[in-house]
Parts: sequence; C-alpha cells; structure tokens
Amino acid sequence: MDPRSILAVDHAINKYLSVGPMIGTFGVYGSAFDLYGESEFVDEIFFPHPSHWTWGHVVVITGFGVQGIYPFWEFQNSYGPLWRGAARGFGQLYAVYVLSLYMVLQWLSCMSCRL
Repeated sequence: MDPRSILAVDHAINKYLSVGPMIGTFGVYGSAFDLYGESEFVDEIFFPHPSHWTWGHVVVITGFGVQGIYPFWEFQNSYGPLWRGAARGFGQLYAVYVLSLYMVLQWLSCMSCRL
C-alpha cells in the first residue's frame, strides 16, 4: 500500500472522528470474540472468519492504523473497561471485515426516520 494513500485515508478518518464518533459493525463466530477479549496482547488484531459468521457486533470506532500493508480500525467495545485486560475495553479489527461504518449523528438521524 502506498504510504501517501495511507496518510490520506488516515487524515480523512481523523477528520470524520473530529466531528463525532463513528460506529462499525462486523460479524463474529461463536466464542471467537470472547477469546479475543481474554487476550492480554494489547496490539493483537481481531481476525473473524467470514465464512462462519453467526452474529453481528457494533463498536465505537476510535482510530485507524496499518500493520504492514493491512489497514485496521481501532475500536472501543461496549463490554466495559475490563474487556481485554491491559487494553481496557479497546480492540483492533482488520478494516476489510467491517461490514458497515456510520457517523453516529448520521445513524441517529436515520433511526429517527423509522420511528
């Protein structure tokens, strides 16, 4: 991946995050996410197996990074600060596995249309 395009994406994401929080959704298989939550490795990135998704999960997007050539999202989980030990409730997910990404204000206004 071209470092210039990484910087451009990082800049765009930080611009969105400066306006307000974003939420992301992804698929999870069985207890795989729970096992990731027990990990003490702060820099470990969650790797769901897309052919075995059985349920979905929503998280708050807090940042973006790149490991080697693979972009990932940083997120805060809704399980609280004890989830993932030293990571204190935060995790990382390879960007390719995010199913949906919303700015919270956009999502809330969309939800109010359905009420």
